[in-house]
Amino acid sequence: MPLTTTDHRDMHALGALPPLRSKPGAPAAPAVPAPPAVGRPLSVLLIDPSPLTRECLSLALAEHADEFSVVAASAPEQARATGPVDLVLLHAGREAKDAAALVRDLPTITAALPDASIVLLANRHSPGDVLSALRLGVRGCLSHDVSPDELCRVLRRISAGEVFVPADAVDAPSGEPQASPAATGPADPAHPALTPRQSDVLVRIRQGKSNKVIAFELGMQESTVKVHVRNILKQLGATNRTEAVYLANLG
Repeated sequence: MPLTTTDHRDMHALGALPPLRSKPGAPAAPAVPAPPAVGRPLSVLLIDPSPLTRECLSLALAEHADEFSVVAASAPEQARATGPVDLVLLHAGREAKDAAALVRDLPTITAALPDASIVLLANRHSPGDVLSALRLGVRGCLSHDVSPDELCRVLRRISAGEVFVPADAVDAPSGEPQASPAATGPADPAHPALTPRQSDVLVRIRQGKSNKVIAFELGMQESTVKVHVRNILKQLGATNRTEAVYLANLG
């Protein structure tokens, strides 16, 4: 899937993804929620333990009252009492350990709100935290220096099925951005364990294409594509397609 940089320099969009599929034996990852009805504000559960930042974020989203309906909570355990929502915005403190603590709380939230798109807002995200979050179905990891307008724009795009992660979590070790699938071509040297056909499928997974579309483009049965996808997940050590895209972009 080609990486497209957002207006904010610290984020990359991984693009619109089909419903997540876990490998056999792994916990099922949440599917991408259906977008809300046209004209209805997105319902957002804001979870933030700090009264000050919780109030500030609530006020920022309230500036877009025609687009967002916000309910605030101080702890993940309160998620079950809020009822179904479109988005959950989890705000961590400024320390790296705060983001790690939020990742540990994710199973509580996904169990209470399985259909919500979850977004983490933290000072920084380690690659390990990003991987753990993606495995648990998180759709966005944003940094503290995002502007209120950019936050709202990204929330809208996440609700439509896109995935956002920090740019430094998908950059190559050298600091240079990873090449897009168009630049690497079907035979991906970054993943030599994949067969040429699996590389063809991986390119299209990174482009957000469904198994049916991949089968049509490559002239194979959809069941064959599913076998290739399972093998790709195994080779990359991924539990679902979102994590596979992330790992593929790491190279």
